[in-house]
Amino acid sequence: MFTGKKQYFCRLAIAMVVALGLMTPIQASCPQVIPNGSAYQKLAADWWKWAFSFPTSINPLFDETGSQAYLGDRGNVFFLAGVYNVTGTATRTVTVPAGKPLFFPVLNSEYDNVLFRPPYLGGPITPPPQPNPLSVPELYAASADVVALTSELHATVDGCSIPGLFSYRAKSAPFSFRLPATDNIYQFFGVDVSGTVAPAITDGYWLFLQPLPPGNHTVNFGGTFGAPVNFTLDITYHITVMP
Repeated sequence: MFTGKKQYFCRLAIAMVVALGLMTPIQASCPQVIPNGSAYQKLAADWWKWAFSFPTSINPLFDETGSQAYLGDRGNVFFLAGVYNVTGTATRTVTVPAGKPLFFPVLNSEYDNVLFRPPYLGGPITPPPQPNPLSVPELYAASADVVALTSELHATVDGCSIPGLFSYRAKSAPFSFRLPATDNIYQFFGVDVSGTVAPAITDGYWLFLQPLPPGNHTVNFGGTFGAPVNFTLDITYHITVMP
């Protein structure tokens, strides 16, 4: 009789443990962020070269669903993007090959002497050539003025918040990029220019994540430039990492 009671209580205890286990949400492990350094500076420039290289009809910066996100698969890295639209938001679904680290701007700024200023960066959109082109130090200063307006940054992977985002600021070395002959980003914003643009610089907050494990993941990132820019970015990627 005692043995039967003992077995009953053992089974009851096991059942309770199993039930509690089912009720307790599994905490996803936080992603590994590659430390800030020279790789960020180079990839920040490479990211803009990539972003400017596509016509707007297929440009990932204008894509709100992820249909063009595959274009971010660039050699040893996969680029994620912000968005050019009225709301500053996009939700994308994308497939990423296993073993690909992710690189993306949480919030950033780009400056050059075409004086290209998307609406959220403020300033004039003036056709080139400019009568008084900015020097490289002046380009850095102009971009830094915008970055200084950053009032909030956020980034999560599978619900795990990435801490210390303000420590991931990176400035590129001066670089050049090439615009398509037609339907490029500058033409979309009213500046009829194509071909090579130089010098350009970028400054802002970026993340370089170690490859995510195979399976389904959600990456969310963005931030806010305060007054007078008053722009908020919030991007969500639903990512399937293929083995």
